[in-house]
Amino acid sequence: MWVFICLLCLIGAFLMLTKLSLLERKGSVLSLALATALASVGAVPWAVRVNTQELSRFLNRLDVLNDLCVLLAIESLVMLLGAARLMRRHAAHEPIGPAAAIVLAPSSACLAGIFIMIVLLCNQTTGRSYMVIGSLHGVGVWGLLTGGAFLIRRLLGLWRARLEMLLVMAFVQLVLAMFLPLVARGFTVPAQTTGSHVRALLASTALSVLCAAIALVIRAVYKAFMIRGEPQ
Repeated sequence: MWVFICLLCLIGAFLMLTKLSLLERKGSVLSLALATALASVGAVPWAVRVNTQELSRFLNRLDVLNDLCVLLAIESLVMLLGAARLMRRHAAHEPIGPAAAIVLAPSSACLAGIFIMIVLLCNQTTGRSYMVIGSLHGVGVWGLLTGGAFLIRRLLGLWRARLEMLLVMAFVQLVLAMFLPLVARGFTVPAQTTGSHVRALLASTALSVLCAAIALVIRAVYKAFMIRGEPQ
């Protein structure tokens, strides 16, 4: 189960970087990344109460994956539905309103991944205080978010290319959120109640979903680079 959750966290991290790259002002990118980093530092008191065994048991629970997937499915739908309003405001050079700002809100899966990293660092690092570890982790989060966002802005160029990338990633997250609980449920069923052909079917389904997701991302990147080369 933790493999599926880590996969969702990686998708969420890329979504977070793409959202940051859509912000017009560099100050807004730095501020949102700083707020996320400060939130990770503020989570240290809760992270130190969790050991790696408890974290492993928690991440291997099917209900945790189900709840996370429901949250991510709702988040993806909000992004897909709110993208039109965000595009209209950008075209009219209007400030982002509350409804459009929801599209650019921090990714839930990315925040979950950041918390998991804090727990692992606090449990694996010795000889330093937890606040020092949390502070260093916060600096790293801020650097990765800002660096990744500016890198995407430089690579993709046009704002609409980055928005298309966001929509593709939101759709990929929605598809994974719909199928991963079904696939994971098949792997948790005892072997005596599930035939090998059923497990093979579930494995092939998971592989097909992942391949389709990867293909969508590659197509979006390619199309974004093509858009960047168009005359403005």
